[in-house]
Amino acid sequence: MEQKEIALIGRISAAVTHEMRNVLAIIRESSGLMEDILALSEESSFPHRDKFANALGKIEKHVRRGDEIVTQFNSFAHSMDQPQDRVELNELVSQVVVLMQRFARSREVTLSAEPLDGAPSVDTNPIRLILALAACVEQFVNHAASGEAIVLRPDKDNDRAVI
Repeated sequence: MEQKEIALIGRISAAVTHEMRNVLAIIRESSGLMEDILALSEESSFPHRDKFANALGKIEKHVRRGDEIVTQFNSFAHSMDQPQDRVELNELVSQVVVLMQRFARSREVTLSAEPLDGAPSVDTNPIRLILALAACVEQFVNHAASGEAIVLRPDKDNDRAVI
C-alpha cells in the first residue's frame, strides 16, 4: 500500500472515531439526565429504583470503556498521518494494549502495559511500529496458556529504546 492510501485509511478511521465519540457523549449525557431524575424522585415513587440505578452504573462503565477504545483507535488512525514522526513509547504501548484486549480476552490472557517514568521516544514510522508490536502481541497471546499474563513495558538499553 502506498503512503497516500494509508493516510486516507487513517483519515477515514479518525472521522469514524470522532463520530463514535459524539454517540458516546450523547449516551453519557442521557444517562446523566436519568441519574438526575432518579435522584430527584422519592424512593416510594420510583419502583425498581435499585435495578434502574444499577443499569445506569453499567451504562457509565461501558461508555468509559468505549471512550477509551475509541480514543486509542483515534490515535491509531492518526498514526497513519505521517510516514515519520516522534513516538512516545509509553503512549504507544498503552495504545496497543487497549487495541489488542479483545484478542487477549478471547484466549483468557491478561494483557497490560507498565509505563516507565521517563520512557524514551523514538523517531520512526508510527504505523509500522504499532503494527509490528501488535503482531508480536498477537503471537504471544496465541501461544500463552489460559490465565497467563503479558506485560508490555518500555525501557532503555544503553542508548536504545526497547519494549
